[in-house]
Amino acid sequence: MDITSAINTLLAICGGISIIGGAAAVIWKWIRPAVKMKDRVDQLERNVEKDYRNIEEIKKMQASMSRILIDIMDHQIYGNHTEKMEQDKRELLSLISES
Repeated sequence: MDITSAINTLLAICGGISIIGGAAAVIWKWIRPAVKMKDRVDQLERNVEKDYRNIEEIKKMQASMSRILIDIMDHQIYGNHTEKMEQDKRELLSLISES
């Protein structure tokens, strides 16, 4: 085997490596956005679940505050309902302390 055939063999091997590397780069460019998008979707799903729980807590708090406002109006109109106001106050305090 002379020097030219050795160089040709070496060049063929290097060409094969560069073709395989180029194909891998093209495949990675196709796959990479999908991988990034999957990670982003997972992160957004976690945020949606957290936001849903927060909205549910806000709804409970608003319902409790609305009941207290109704009790205050009843108290202003009729002059009683203090026991109900105390019960609603305890409930509101427990909701505030949980959040």
